[in-house]
Amino acid sequence: MNNTSYCTPRIQCSISEPCDNIIHICSSQIVCLPLIAINFCRRGWFNNGRMNNARWLHTASVLSNGNDLVIDIDTNPELYDPSTGIWTLIGKPLISSLNCTQYSSDLDVLHSLPFNITIANGTTKCTPRGPCATINSHQQVTSFDVWNRGPQEALQVYCLTHLSQLRLQFHEPQWHIPTEIGDLTDVMALYLENIADGSDIPETIGKLTNLEWLSATAWKLTVLPDSLGNCKKLRFLSIAAPLKQLPISLSLLPLANLWVTYFAGSSVPQDFFHSLNPTLKTLRINISKFESFDSFSTLTNLEVLEVVSTGLMEVPVEFNALTSIKGFHVAGKNNLSRLSEDFPIENLERLLLENNCFTKLPVQALLSRNLEALELSGNRLVDISEIVLAKGPLQDVRFSNNKIETLPETINKLGDSSQSLYMNGNRLRTVPAEELVKMKKLRLLDISNNQISDNEKARLRTIFAANPSLHVQF
Repeated sequence: MNNTSYCTPRIQCSISEPCDNIIHICSSQIVCLPLIAINFCRRGWFNNGRMNNARWLHTASVLSNGNDLVIDIDTNPELYDPSTGIWTLIGKPLISSLNCTQYSSDLDVLHSLPFNITIANGTTKCTPRGPCATINSHQQVTSFDVWNRGPQEALQVYCLTHLSQLRLQFHEPQWHIPTEIGDLTDVMALYLENIADGSDIPETIGKLTNLEWLSATAWKLTVLPDSLGNCKKLRFLSIAAPLKQLPISLSLLPLANLWVTYFAGSSVPQDFFHSLNPTLKTLRINISKFESFDSFSTLTNLEVLEVVSTGLMEVPVEFNALTSIKGFHVAGKNNLSRLSEDFPIENLERLLLENNCFTKLPVQALLSRNLEALELSGNRLVDISEIVLAKGPLQDVRFSNNKIETLPETINKLGDSSQSLYMNGNRLRTVPAEELVKMKKLRLLDISNNQISDNEKARLRTIFAANPSLHVQF
């Protein structure tokens, strides 16, 4: 082709075919044409309809059948049929495989990175302000950390096959996960934040047989690879992603902690929790779309349950079977107004039920001799006098943003344990300061955003001065 037969208005031939510096005769090899050249004449490039997905830094090719293929690494490829004028999404994005053979050593990989990195080797230490790699006496990188605002994507970090820890924790940009992640067979802990949209966790992650800790954030990830079930040492799994299902293979792992706070599914596989019950101690899960809670009744060894929901009217009766429960937290905006009389309290240490519709304290929970923390902020409490019924060593009490008008003088009965008391955002006009200063373990009292006059605040400050260890927020 030449500049006459291949029309490129407003674009010099030297720009159109930069492959081997030929000015007037275009290269016989494959050339990369700039995408701003939108007015090429047929049989070259020409205008057509809009793609389904906006994209940048992509490539376009004319196939032998006359169709156009457009590919980038962030979104699914699209195929354009000029005979119909229709764009069609054709599958997963194509992620180029890394060429790790070009690096002779771990240090060679580090020197190839397009950003500055601290190398900790015993005399030099990592700082919290930038990327850092830790090397051992064999000059092998055993840990790679990016804590702050992320540098540009540099996937060659996955060529560091001696890593025991890889921590990519940042807000931007998004990073992909190449199949070479399966080569990190020594890795024990993976922290992968802000995984690129459209980038799945590859099946090769199942090769990480030493993996014990996996934390990942991917706002468009909907499935996990079944191969995770091969990571037989995995005990901590946190996936911040709208997963639509959990692979049954996870139930075969010795998981102690499972956090799927943004879970978007309506159920878990049959016997999933039953299989995990011997080892699972902490579960965080979104139950907003759950249609049945029968599977939860098998979690008799679970110690901490944190559920996220919206509009929940009552605590599922199946939760009454959680006889080992120590911590129970319902997050989100819900409509709970009571706990079932059969809710297990024998081992209960923490009860967090903020943003609900409680008008009275859950007395049965107060009877737990182990209760240390009670959170009922954002409810409809008016009278909290029953707080004196607490049998446990209550340390942290939070009643913010209710309708409480009076703090009872008998609050001092909590003096042997209470360390913090949050009463902000209520309707208090005063508080029993003379009793509060007697609570020797109390370190924080928040009574801000109430209806206490300036004169009353001045009087209270004088009284509270008798206990210099107590910090009061007005």
